[in-house]
Amino acid sequence: MDRRRKLLIAALAVIAIAFFGEQFYRTWYEQPLEKAQRSIATLENRLHESNLSVRRQQNRLPDLDALQQQSLPRNAEIAVTEYRAWLFQLIADCGLQPPNLNSSAPGRFRDLYARIDFSVRSRGTLSQLTQFLHEFYGTEYLHKIRSLSLTPTSDGTLDISMNSETLSVPLVALDDTLPKPQQDPQLTGLTSYQSIAQRNMFRAGQPPASLIKLSAITRDRQQIRKAWLNFQTNGQTQIVSEGEQLTIDGTQLEIRQIRQRDIQVAIDGSTPHRVAIGESLQ
Repeated sequence: MDRRRKLLIAALAVIAIAFFGEQFYRTWYEQPLEKAQRSIATLENRLHESNLSVRRQQNRLPDLDALQQQSLPRNAEIAVTEYRAWLFQLIADCGLQPPNLNSSAPGRFRDLYARIDFSVRSRGTLSQLTQFLHEFYGTEYLHKIRSLSLTPTSDGTLDISMNSETLSVPLVALDDTLPKPQQDPQLTGLTSYQSIAQRNMFRAGQPPASLIKLSAITRDRQQIRKAWLNFQTNGQTQIVSEGEQLTIDGTQLEIRQIRQRDIQVAIDGSTPHRVAIGESLQ
């Protein structure tokens, strides 16, 4: 074999060794190293996310403690019995008549919470109902009123029909007792709501002109007659002149004529009519 051929074979051998060596290096070292590095990066990201999740859950621990004091007991039978007793006592404390009180079977939503509905039928005054609603919403249980129906009776009381729902959160709920009621610190006192009891919610609405009374007719220094209109809604009096127009709660009033003992007034462009002193405009 001549020298030239030997050199060629040697060169091919070197090329082959370099090629297969590179493949061996990439396959058995470089690629596994890259894969290992990617795995390490993935694990580091997961560890970081886990640490964030742990910190978030730690921050929520006070919320879970508060939720435990608001949730009905985990045991459904005890939840119904104890909440029913609390609701019955609250109704009695507010002076409402002994109620007809029923509850539904618990409805479970996965493992997140159980819902129990209550229906109440009772009777009482608007003042007593106002106190009940104040105490109900001031107590930080996981409950709310879904519907409330009021029907006036001949003796001045109200027939009350109410549907409410309550929640039990098994993750944090106590097993066998209803937590002691906690009052909402942001709720204002009952006195802030007592004006509700002074309203007649079932009275038919009155047109604005019927709440305005002609209280007097006088003359000014120029001997021009003036009509004194008294607003029964606020007790204020307004002095108007002949031809003057007023808009009260969307109702247009025009004083067409002022005479010695009465006026002619047109309401919303209608034919003027006579209103004597002491009478309302409609």
